[in-house]
Amino acid sequence: FVIWILLIIILLGVITTFLVQVSLSKTLSEEMSSRGNIISKNLVASSVDSLLLEDYVNLDRLIDKVKNIENDVVYVYIADENNRVLVHTFENGFPIGLLAINKDNLDSHLINSGKGYIIDFRSPILDGKVGYVHVGIAESSMQGKIDSVLNQIISFTLIVGAIGVVLAYGAGNYLIGPIHSLVKGTEEY
Repeated sequence: FVIWILLIIILLGVITTFLVQVSLSKTLSEEMSSRGNIISKNLVASSVDSLLLEDYVNLDRLIDKVKNIENDVVYVYIADENNRVLVHTFENGFPIGLLAINKDNLDSHLINSGKGYIIDFRSPILDGKVGYVHVGIAESSMQGKIDSVLNQIISFTLIVGAIGVVLAYGAGNYLIGPIHSLVKGTEEY
């Protein structure tokens, strides 16, 4: 009886953990995508005047401010319509390989940086006639949140499992005690 209860609790815990992971991954992925698009579109709105006036000092301040305020933002750069980088937040120079990744017309790309995955969000400035804003957001923060919630669920499942085993053992003894007495009585008779 105790073993069956334990198996049921473990099975329910595994199913719950899997369903929560799938749901949480989807929700956080959608939230991260929305956040990346909002950040890049806000940068577009803030940078149009400076781009038209070729005020690269103000653009540099603007993208540095965004990178410093947003914890998950790994980089920000603005490229002109010919894919020439105007300003960026890379400390050791702009990685040229990043330009090759963004040759197609997708709004976002998943990039393996060697240290983890980064999602590059791209928003056109004046329909791409002036250039594009690129914002790279680390996917590790999303994975960290998922791992944290899964650890909590696993801990909760183990606690519920332990309580279930104790209760099942107690219930088993309560139910089987009278049966043992009857069997013992019949054997003596």
